[in-house]
Amino acid sequence: MLKRVWDTPTPQKARVTSWRILRNRLPTCDNLRKRNILVGEEEGWSNACCNQFESIAHVFLTCPKSEAVWIKMQKWLRVSAPHPQNIIAHFDAFTNMGKKKSCKFLSALWMCVNWMLWKYRNDSRFDDKTWEIQSFIREIRPDFGVGTRFIA
Repeated sequence: MLKRVWDTPTPQKARVTSWRILRNRLPTCDNLRKRNILVGEEEGWSNACCNQFESIAHVFLTCPKSEAVWIKMQKWLRVSAPHPQNIIAHFDAFTNMGKKKSCKFLSALWMCVNWMLWKYRNDSRFDDKTWEIQSFIREIRPDFGVGTRFIA
């Protein structure tokens, strides 16, 4: 599975972020706490949405905003797939829901969506920016095609 991350034609930042997501190596609050970096109780909560404890699963799967993004992605792709609460199971389910030829595209899409979720999370946490799901979706697929952000 991790080999598939490096073999997918996406920007390096999306591949590195995806590798770190799948290995549970992003500096989410729960991972920072494991390393004794966070001290305050309030620092462990997700500020992007719903005051839930921040973890990889929360940021990329169970947060109401990320959950809505994945539902919209499935509608756009005209597919129905389970929404696992485990990040590795989600990667496998999302990237294998199409025909064999579309696996690389779906892997690239999964990685780019997650990179953007991480970017939006950081903008929200560190720059007090708010974000709407529709603006997020427009960045991914401005004209029902793959977002231009990831072509360059």
